[in-house]
Amino acid sequence: MITVSIAEKENRISNLMKQMLLEKGISFSEGFPKAESEYLFLPLNEMKRRDVVLLDQPVSPPCAGECVTVLNADKRFSSWPHHSLLITYGLNPLSTVTASSICTEEEETSFFCCLQRSIVTLKGNLLDPQEFSVSVPAGELDICEALGFVTLGLLFSVKPEEFKEVF
Repeated sequence: MITVSIAEKENRISNLMKQMLLEKGISFSEGFPKAESEYLFLPLNEMKRRDVVLLDQPVSPPCAGECVTVLNADKRFSSWPHHSLLITYGLNPLSTVTASSICTEEEETSFFCCLQRSIVTLKGNLLDPQEFSVSVPAGELDICEALGFVTLGLLFSVKPEEFKEVF
């Protein structure tokens, strides 16, 4: 079982991630372990070991132990799990996952998602640098939340072409 915590304001990344897992038939649980679950979403205030922590908003302390930290590079963080593998996302051009060719219209925001460095998924697969198109319906997620969701999805082994079906 992979434990996940997501620090964000309105739970939009978390809700979309859980919806995607349900649609893909992947089992998960919230706050308590279930033997048949692949993912366990834990509240940040529990000092338990995490496999993945997504930090869209600064929190302190985010978790105990080693983990993969998915960090919004556009925000200032005073601390994060320093004994972790760091994967960044945001509009910062040095981010691991960033966006280009952003087009905002009334119905949707579309952009090219750029994976700038290879990452290893939670299932151990290597994902090479690439670009792929993403369209988000207006009002669902802002661009940074969408990048956070895509980054977490890539770690969960969601294929880039599957993001067209999610939104």
